Amino acid sequence: MNIAVFEPASPSNLHEITQAIALLSTEFPGQHVPSVSLFGEIGVKNEQLTYLSSSDQVKARLFQELVALKDQDVIIFTRGGYGTMRWLGMVDFDKFSNELCKKVFVGFSDTTFLASKIVNLGHTFLHGPMLSTLKVTDIQSRNSLYEFLLTGRLPNLHGKILVSGTCRGKLIGGNLTCLCHSIGTPFEPEWEDSICFLEDCGEDIYRIDRMLTHLIECGALKNVAGIATGSFVLKREEALGRKTLDALLKDRLANLGKPVIIDIPAGHASKNMPLLLGKTYKIDGKNGWLLPD
Repeated sequence: MNIAVFEPASPSNLHEITQAIALLSTEFPGQHVPSVSLFGEIGVKNEQLTYLSSSDQVKARLFQELVALKDQDVIIFTRGGYGTMRWLGMVDFDKFSNELCKKVFVGFSDTTFLASKIVNLGHTFLHGPMLSTLKVTDIQSRNSLYEFLLTGRLPNLHGKILVSGTCRGKLIGGNLTCLCHSIGTPFEPEWEDSICFLEDCGEDIYRIDRMLTHLIECGALKNVAGIATGSFVLKREEALGRKTLDALLKDRLANLGKPVIIDIPAGHASKNMPLLLGKTYKIDGKNGWLLPD
């Protein structure tokens, strides 16, 4: 297995990425340790906008070159932050759409924009740990990532029942903030009859409220078949924060007339189990499961 490492958004710490590669190589099961190589600039800041890595033009060009390579099986991203949306419009996805199905893409957070585009083209994207988060991701989630890369097997994920019922649909979604900003762009998911996964990090509860309300009022969440939420890591430890967040999820999602489960172990917390966006999943809202179908 050949794994390429690509930086899509904010600059990472090259030393930390190197450590993560060593951790992956040490823990990977089986006799054959994957070959992991850096592709393009890692940890290089944009000269003018230092919250970005490299330049948009360079990232778009490198991404196209990377996807075109025949000997790279897996593309795992370094980190999120911000920046993926800036260069996606420069990529000619139609030119190498057939190559996308031959790659396994691994990431979450800001790569939600790229994931939605790839899923819209009929392919899949693994929502799972990136290299910058690997060492703070729990061992069960890391092992589930390795198992998927090795065998294609996906875990069943359990959460809390908010609205009972069952449904099937293509899994879409990811980071709530990114999903809201994707609306009206070529990177907006296809909401109709899907199962929508939502998570976020570093937000106040009222902002999560505003974003969920946005998705409801624009018709996005009204059109999905079901909803599963992962971790919402709050910006600050608010008094009764978890209780208030649960009340918010109930207030916004319980009256949409579709199955909803919350708190599945995926997102920005230490538990970040892999989810295959673009694959058909089933919500078992009677028992609280999100199941690959």
